Amino acid sequence: MCLRKYFHFSEVKKLTRRRPMTSNSVKVCPICLSLSIKRIPNPFLGLISPPTYYCEECQYQGPIYAEIEDSDYQHYLDSKEASSRF
Repeated sequence: MCLRKYFHFSEVKKLTRRRPMTSNSVKVCPICLSLSIKRIPNPFLGLISPPTYYCEECQYQGPIYAEIEDSDYQHYLDSKEASSRF
């Protein structure tokens, strides 16, 4: 399955900042930007490989997730809702 057509890198890049995150940050899926990303436990390779994350919305599975602040995420959702009305 090619995820490139679903990956909105420009939107993820807008939400990314190069500074330490605060306690008000949330983990989101890097593909669909939903909050339904969960960490899959890996009991055998936990010390060797990075953890794997799974998105319940778009079925993304991989070691990468996006972490953004609550206020930025809410602003993104509001702008996305406003643009979908037109």
